[in-house]
Formats: sequence, C-alpha cells, structure tokens
Amino acid sequence: MRIEDYFDDNDVFAEDKKFILKKLSENDKEDFMKLQMDVSSIKKAYEINDFYEFSWSSFLHDKDLNLSLFSKDTGVYLGRLMLKNLSADKQEIGIDIVEDYRRKGIGSAAVCLLMKHAKEVSGADWFEIRIYSDNIASINMFKKLGAVEADCEDSEFIKIMKVMEKSLRKDEIERSKRKYSDLFGREEGRKILLFNLKALD
Repeated sequence: MRIEDYFDDNDVFAEDKKFILKKLSENDKEDFMKLQMDVSSIKKAYEINDFYEFSWSSFLHDKDLNLSLFSKDTGVYLGRLMLKNLSADKQEIGIDIVEDYRRKGIGSAAVCLLMKHAKEVSGADWFEIRIYSDNIASINMFKKLGAVEADCEDSEFIKIMKVMEKSLRKDEIERSKRKYSDLFGREEGRKILLFNLKALD
C-alpha cells in the first residue's frame, strides 16, 4: 500500500461532520511542535534549536502517516494521529490531543475515523496501540473502543539504560541514578502496554 492511496487530492485522509484528518504539512509546524513538546518526556531537548528542527523534519518526512486533526467547523488544530507499519498485519495507531480538547470524546471519534478509512483503503481489520502504563485516560479510552491488552514491554528509557549498563561501570550507573533520581524513579516502574483493537464496522 502506497502512502498516497490514503489521501485525496487535497491531502485529506478522512473527514466526517465534525473532524478533518489531513496529511501533516508545513502549515502545522507551530501547533504540531507545541503539542509534541507538551506530551514529550524530554521537553528540555526541544530548547535546542537543532533538535527542534530535526524532530520536525523527521515527523514531516516520516515513512509512516502523521496526520493533523482539525475541527471541521472552526479549523482549529485539535491534535495529531499516527498510523504506522502500513504493510504489517496490524497497523499501529498513535494519538495526542491538545490539552484544552482532552476528555471531550474527540480522541475516540478521531480514532474511529482513522480506523474506518484505514480499513477502507488497506483492508486492515486489527490495529495495535502502545500506551504508557501511567496514561490512564488513554488506556480507558481505548478499552471503551474495545481494545484488549496483549503484552507489555519496558519503556524506551529502560531499554536504553539496559544497553548502557552493559558498557558502564556499576559506580557510574549508581552515580547517574542518584543524580537523576526523579527520572529513574518515574521511569523504572513505567511500562509500555500493547493493545489490540479490532476495526469498527
């Protein structure tokens, strides 16, 4: 399946009476990056201009689908959705909603719109979602849509630390844990939960 197959001539992925999902574009940069910084666990890194610009470019030119979500009535930017692994048996869904629009049913409606169109284009019946174990609102939203937990894995931070521990001395690891105790404390108990979600008819 080609990425172009998902969009119409105006770069619209899908729309309904309330929402429009469009291909990420240069016009979305400010809203998109503001949301990215809001949801990121490495906010300070975005203060580095090169990191900020590199991140934006990597999202804009990603091989996966990065979509902007807008209100159809007002044109207001509401969030972003991602559709990854387009050639896999289970495409992966990601979603972030702007804080002022959370807990209003927008996320659920946007995910349903995304799944419906993805199923029409690719025939995908199942989707996968990865959610941090402390993101209770997102877990509950996807469970209400019928998602079932299938597995869990370490957070990216823990995965990186496990690799680094192989090359660091024990005293270096302990020094880092003391210096960044708040980060280690938060991340050590965090997992990524994997859910499977059947496409809605």
